[in-house]
Amino acid sequence: MKWREMGVAALVWVGFGGVGWAQAGASAPYDFKGVQLGITLEEFRAAPIPADVQSANAGNSVSVECAAGRREAEGEASCHWSVRGRHGAQYARVVIGRDEGTASFSFVRDAVGELRLSTILLSSRVESLPIIQAALVERFGPPQQTARGEVVTGLGVSVAQAQITWRSAVSSIFLESPSGSLRSLMVVYEHALLAEQEQARRAPHNPM
Repeated sequence: MKWREMGVAALVWVGFGGVGWAQAGASAPYDFKGVQLGITLEEFRAAPIPADVQSANAGNSVSVECAAGRREAEGEASCHWSVRGRHGAQYARVVIGRDEGTASFSFVRDAVGELRLSTILLSSRVESLPIIQAALVERFGPPQQTARGEVVTGLGVSVAQAQITWRSAVSSIFLESPSGSLRSLMVVYEHALLAEQEQARRAPHNPM
């Protein structure tokens, strides 16, 4: 999933201050509920659904649903935990911190052609920011970068926005609120090497 291309819908960048840096932490890729960046698509499909995802969707059977097919042939796939509702398949509710949201998982091909988990994208409500930030700090320690500033809506209204980043030697977590809309926040887990390889693969080739 090309989350950087999503941007903040109807919001315009103004600027940030208060940036602070710290040493990067452990070398293992970050994980969300035991789903670790870098695992293969087959490993993700075979893994058990986390217990709290099952309980958040009590009364519904939770399964893994992937949009592969042509995308897989093109070198990528996107998956999510799914439940069957009255109107067909829909995203399963996922506990993020102590709140609920949704999660999607994007896979790209590594250097030898294996589809591996490159990006985990979580979305929730802007009101969940303190809860989700506290949960990430509890799990991964203090962030390496914190930036707070303003964005401007399409109607010209200034809105406070936070961007918070955790980094390890091989992966990162980026929390932005608001993001996508004034009511939503976004958390992005990204595998550094896979993201770099995918960016290089997509870059236009300039023949000499």
